[in-house]
Amino acid sequence: MNAWSKYYACCVRCGTTENKHNARGFCGDCYKQVVKKSVNTTEYNKKYYAANREKLNLKSRNYYLEHKTELLLYNKIYLEKNKEKRAGYNKKYSYANRKKLAAYAKKYRLEHPDYHKQYYAKNRRLKK
Repeated sequence: MNAWSKYYACCVRCGTTENKHNARGFCGDCYKQVVKKSVNTTEYNKKYYAANREKLNLKSRNYYLEHKTELLLYNKIYLEKNKEKRAGYNKKYSYANRKKLAAYAKKYRLEHPDYHKQYYAKNRRLKK
């Protein structure tokens, strides 16, 4: 049997077999369009979090308290494995280097006075 999917011969929306089957008889393209129209997950998540903020914070806190020793152990292992990486980061962004970077930025701003205007023209949201 050479069917498009287990239960459908073609997409129930567009009727083609060109795109791969995704779910519920829809091809990949049609499924994305149908799901976007039926459920706006971002809005749903925002509303759910706003309504259940205390409950979710309590749940998160309880999980931390129950698994505190394991989490601290994982953190310790991670820190030990990445000692060199952290040392490089600390060296790169140390106080002395921050002074050098600040001096470089100041010099760059003096040499390129239009940069600030160009940046804000590109990022209009930041312009106020």
